[in-house]
Amino acid sequence: MTDQEFDLMDELYFVKTFTELTDAMDMKHQTIIETLKQLLEQHWVKILDENDNEIGYNATSFAKNINNYHFIATKAGLLAHNGR
Repeated sequence: MTDQEFDLMDELYFVKTFTELTDAMDMKHQTIIETLKQLLEQHWVKILDENDNEIGYNATSFAKNINNYHFIATKAGLLAHNGR
């Protein structure tokens, strides 16, 4: 787990919107997007809609809809984060 992934995972113990992440993180907007993609591909984070329904990760629609998504760490992500 990279330092950026670790720092982002710190924020995802509870559901956060993309806006909340960008406000909380001392990272560039694009860096957050790229780090989220890495975490999603590793199944360490999942995407939720505004009703907390899980949405499958799709790289094509991700950038277009990122402002509508909510994010939270998965169990596997929390284990990886705490095991570091």
